[in-house]
Amino acid sequence: MRLFSKVYFSAGIFAALTYAKSVERIVGGVDAKPGDFSFAVFIINESLQSVCGGSLISNQWIVTAAHCVTDTVLKKVSVVVGKNDVRSQIGIPVVEGYIHAKYDPSQFINDIAVLKLKNPVDMKPVKLDSQTVSDYEKMTAVGWGLTSSNNDAPNPLLKQVDLITQP
Repeated sequence: MRLFSKVYFSAGIFAALTYAKSVERIVGGVDAKPGDFSFAVFIINESLQSVCGGSLISNQWIVTAAHCVTDTVLKKVSVVVGKNDVRSQIGIPVVEGYIHAKYDPSQFINDIAVLKLKNPVDMKPVKLDSQTVSDYEKMTAVGWGLTSSNNDAPNPLLKQVDLITQP
């Protein structure tokens, strides 16, 4: 099994690389073990509410979905790094951010953004994989997303779930 070093899955931005007519939600999973996914980051807004997840790609840069950080909120977010439990955590401010120039929010095309943290962090970034993802390959997704289909609030504990890629 290849750990979701395919950043677009671990960051929750699969739509950035495919044409998505609808957005599906991933629910369920189990608690992730502390330290197993240190690259996973939790993005919060100035009201300390969840925005999205992302992946640490260097000691100061995060990749996430563009729909999480529109131009108006781009510099009003901070990032919690290296924590499985994000309750009562203080985030590192974002000082720069770039949204893909051809991002189309109506179709989720090019739904990708990068954020620069105010300070570098001493955490291991995600390993970027240059290999093509095969159909029906088992992968692991991580995040603080929904844990049931009737819940609209993210879980404060990092979860993981195995998925099979689709053609």
